[in-house]
Amino acid sequence: MAQGILLDNSTILEVKVEDHYYRVNYGFHQFAVFHEDDAAAKRMTVVQLINMGVKKSVISRTFKVNPSSIYFWIETYEGEGMAALASLEKGPESKLTDAIKDYIYALYENLKGKSKFRNTIIEEVKKLYGVDISRESIRRVVNQKTDAETTENDDDEKAGRVETQPEAKREPVIVKHGGALLSLGLQAKYGIERLLVQGVGGRNGGYGFKECVFSLLLLLGSRLVKVEENLKHYDDEIMGGLIGRKRLPSVKTVRRVIADGCAQIGEDVEQMKSEYARKCLEVWGYEGAFYLDGHFMPYSGGEQILYGYNPQRRLAEKGRTAYVVNTAEGRPIYEVLSDGFDDFKVNIEKIVDFLREEARVARPAVIFDRGGFGWESFERIEEKADFICWYKGKETVPGGKWKKVKVAHESNTYGESEYVTQEYKEKVIDEGDEKGQGYRRMVFIKKGQKISPAITNMKQATGKEVVLQLTRRWAVQENVFKELVIDGYDKIHSYRKDEYDEGYIEREGIDENRMMENPERRKLQKEKRKLENKRNVTLGRIAKREKESGKPISLTTQQQERLDGIEKSVAEITKRFEYLPEKVVRIDYINKNGVMRLSNGKKKYFDLLNLIAYNLRQDIVEIIGPVYRNARDVNQLVLKILRLMTTIEYDEGHTKVVFTQKLKGKEQEALSEICEYVNSIEHETELFPGELSFSAK
Repeated sequence: MAQGILLDNSTILEVKVEDHYYRVNYGFHQFAVFHEDDAAAKRMTVVQLINMGVKKSVISRTFKVNPSSIYFWIETYEGEGMAALASLEKGPESKLTDAIKDYIYALYENLKGKSKFRNTIIEEVKKLYGVDISRESIRRVVNQKTDAETTENDDDEKAGRVETQPEAKREPVIVKHGGALLSLGLQAKYGIERLLVQGVGGRNGGYGFKECVFSLLLLLGSRLVKVEENLKHYDDEIMGGLIGRKRLPSVKTVRRVIADGCAQIGEDVEQMKSEYARKCLEVWGYEGAFYLDGHFMPYSGGEQILYGYNPQRRLAEKGRTAYVVNTAEGRPIYEVLSDGFDDFKVNIEKIVDFLREEARVARPAVIFDRGGFGWESFERIEEKADFICWYKGKETVPGGKWKKVKVAHESNTYGESEYVTQEYKEKVIDEGDEKGQGYRRMVFIKKGQKISPAITNMKQATGKEVVLQLTRRWAVQENVFKELVIDGYDKIHSYRKDEYDEGYIEREGIDENRMMENPERRKLQKEKRKLENKRNVTLGRIAKREKESGKPISLTTQQQERLDGIEKSVAEITKRFEYLPEKVVRIDYINKNGVMRLSNGKKKYFDLLNLIAYNLRQDIVEIIGPVYRNARDVNQLVLKILRLMTTIEYDEGHTKVVFTQKLKGKEQEALSEICEYVNSIEHETELFPGELSFSAK
């Protein structure tokens, strides 16, 4: 028997190997059990533990895994997901021996900073060992050696040595993707620098919470990272200028500092989200409708959590649902994150209450997809809000002529629209009471041969206004969420679990009497389907052979025994259905079975970063759009600008960001326009001395 107990960031990781089985406990709870030959389970366990903050050096030593394999597994998981990680096959042995790795690292230490030093390393290794290596191989070796030879405080020590000269004597600094600093200038309008760090205590020396947060925010905005782990690609001396330091903090530093900061923020992150949404509406002067939709985010881990409904796969699945609130311009401002405990109708009411009480919108208009819930959903919100939604159900189209309306679609030229003619009819199906409560109107929208019904309680809005608002939903809701997913919005960020304690239930206003589908019945149904599929496969093969031979074929003894066993198991499951209730009280099931929920604190904070990064990019689109004019690829131009190389010059309390890469034609005009706009804000930040300005040469 092998055993190891290791202390890692105040959390106990205990790994035992007994009877050829790994038994992994994390934080005094069973985390995983798998056979020592189950390579897929080992890979998934390793990646999950690393994402939870366990050091790679600890993992490598405990599970006897080469560090290069760990890096490869993490990259596979981040790029292709858990399924790809599980299906990996063992590759050939690494051609890099320990001696070659030591030689690569020694060359790196001597040559780094010199022109084309990586090419020199590649040539020298080829000459001495006859082995071809790549730039990626160099990066992996350096990262492995750094992780093995440094301590937790290395980054803090490096940071403490950064600014040893008087401010006026600081030399210009080259920043590889310094264009990302444009969004740092823009965020001043929203007070984001203060917002993101309120409630977090400072650190003595080294990298603080603000520096770690803005390292992530600036790289999220330029789509260079999705999760903390991606920072390893930018932990070098030509990226530190993004936060006014010699280099960006390492992954392990960011994980530690962000986790500590999010723990300090706690439930106050909800206030951060509310304050940001309120500030957005104030800065934009927004008074239009709000678009709501739920987006399911699956969870592939082994922990028992509540099921939600995945509309894409049309089945119940473990995971969370984010209900995102967008403006009519496609700007996401707020989210409600559900752990599968409540559905859309409950969260619509939560969002309406938020818009009224926190965003201070007297009577918001909300637009959403009705889904499968009933009329009581409308009754929950009609006293508080106006609504329009697509109607899922059959309704007779009224007679009379179709009225025409021109619906604007974005063209390839920024600021100009193309129009598509659609038709509509409408009819009132309920006049409501004397105050108009309960008023319902159906609007039928026709495009080509397709007719889509909608329903609203808006008595004063014309049919044309209803059509124009509702037909924007796909562009401002679905398309925006796709962009957010590209940014990494659907990432889990933390595999930690929390209990459904009384504080959470009270805070979320959860109905303790609410019923849910009995998960035990769901398990039995799944088991029954598997058995029936096995039976059908066997019978199908026999039927195929009979058809080919043209004569009846008798079952073999083995086939008959297999079918008899299946039929017996199906009969037992059917019998169990008779006494298993279809629904159970949800909170009772949670307490009885020890069901946990995914920890939301860090996830909510990262979601806020994603919304901020997305909106700052859209700010740039709106500024340069009238100059660039090409709406088809203006978003790609924004990313190009944010990734441009710059030089940072320090001069008597003033920080100047100079774009050293010159663009062509309209692109250069767009760059000059955004620089001029950001300079007009006259932004100052604690990350840099004095006023921050931008110049496009």
